[in-house]
Amino acid sequence: MLTDEQKHEAALVAMVGCDRETIAKYVGCRVEELVDALGADADFATDVRRAEAGCELAHMRSIQQAARDERHWRASVWWLERRLPERYARRGADAVGRVEIGQFLAKLADAVAATVRDRRDRQAALEAIAKIAPPDATPVSQPEEADEDDE
Repeated sequence: MLTDEQKHEAALVAMVGCDRETIAKYVGCRVEELVDALGADADFATDVRRAEAGCELAHMRSIQQAARDERHWRASVWWLERRLPERYARRGADAVGRVEIGQFLAKLADAVAATVRDRRDRQAALEAIAKIAPPDATPVSQPEEADEDDE
């Protein structure tokens, strides 16, 4: 268990933007001990979360302030790339995003629906595909015709 002094230092280290691993190293404990202390002490957890959020907020304010000046338009680009990477992050030619994954899984589901004749096996395969699909993916549809292998 962390001492009150270690908890105080942990919050201070979080306030400057360090991650949990660095916080643990600084206060002299393992990351697991830090996580346990956060789970066991709601006030400590609140202090650390607020310190982490405060640091992030300060940087976001700096980026917004810089972006107000047209000479620093890159600050806006940086913010968009990191805040909404699916829409704005740079991608290599071979990168695959959520939309492409969803499209691939929809085509896979169509292939399964068209080729797996047993209704139960087809349903199980389509449910498995639906579980790994992104939340905004096109719903998996099933053909309504009767199955030759069904009773």
